[in-house]
Amino acid sequence: YYWQVGLIDPGDSSKNIYIDGGVKRVEEDPNLVQRLKQATPQQRVVIYANDRLWYETLTTLVDLRRQRPDDKNLAEAWNKLLASVGLGAIAEKPLFEHASRTNN
Repeated sequence: YYWQVGLIDPGDSSKNIYIDGGVKRVEEDPNLVQRLKQATPQQRVVIYANDRLWYETLTTLVDLRRQRPDDKNLAEAWNKLLASVGLGAIAEKPLFEHASRTNN
């Protein structure tokens, strides 16, 4: 699956911005499945990352951070993961927004 998006400035085409990306489905590797069965959730993050399975790496790490928001090791892993793909600038941003209620 491949996608592309463009933001077009009709007045100045030099300001146009384009971005694209893709998702590739991969066959399940029996060796990977066995390693994952024996791994802790935190070890799964490393296994997924080493096997270049971005979606699984990201979602597993997000789930862990939701469960343990004060875990410094998970925060460090998050920062390293985002920095590894050029997203270090957003690594320190809050992962979850907490809604607050006001009585007006």
